[in-house]
Amino acid sequence: MTDHMTLQMYHEDRRITDPKIIMSILDRCHVATLVCHDEPYPYVVPMNFGYCWEEKPVFYLHMVRAGHRLELLQRDPRVVLNTYEWLERWGDQ
Repeated sequence: MTDHMTLQMYHEDRRITDPKIIMSILDRCHVATLVCHDEPYPYVVPMNFGYCWEEKPVFYLHMVRAGHRLELLQRDPRVVLNTYEWLERWGDQ
């Protein structure tokens, strides 16, 4: 399995690592897409979210207490969460 913590970006010089910049980006985002493992295809759903920053970001997703999404999460908690925001140039990071 790929260790995603060690992957290098193609444009590593553009990686944003400053928590203040990351939080300012997240503050502008309103929707996150959650992707869960399902068979035979991934289960993809856009969701509203909130977050807090402790040592790293912690995301909170709004959902009901039962249903397919929670069944998938209980079966396999490995997910993808993607936020969307068009970024203008953020300087020379």
